Amino acid sequence: LQRGIWGCAGVAPPVEMAKLHRAKGQLEANATLRKKYRADKTGGGDVESYLADADSARSSFRKALDLSAAPTTFAAWTRFEEQLGEMNRARSLLEDGLRTCPADAAVWREYVAFEMRHAGPQAA
Repeated sequence: LQRGIWGCAGVAPPVEMAKLHRAKGQLEANATLRKKYRADKTGGGDVESYLADADSARSSFRKALDLSAAPTTFAAWTRFEEQLGEMNRARSLLEDGLRTCPADAAVWREYVAFEMRHAGPQAA
């Protein structure tokens, strides 16, 4: 995937480059969550390793948003942070998504679902 990103740089439209970076972020996020699961299951494990992978995934998601502020990127990144247990970071991303894409129903749905899961119906 990284070679595809390099090959498309300067040629593909920003929206398409954003999709590639989002896909890379999702792959990195999945690998991070697998490492976190193994670390949690074994009682600690290599925490530094999955934290470094988390930063790499965040970097890819950030590049995607810098190229094109797509609601799907906000949603994917938010779910990743939520699964890591980073609720404040996840909420901040959703709020950023609402400021960036205020008319997009997908971001609003994601925000309401997040608040229902974590703060209850009165917060949503």
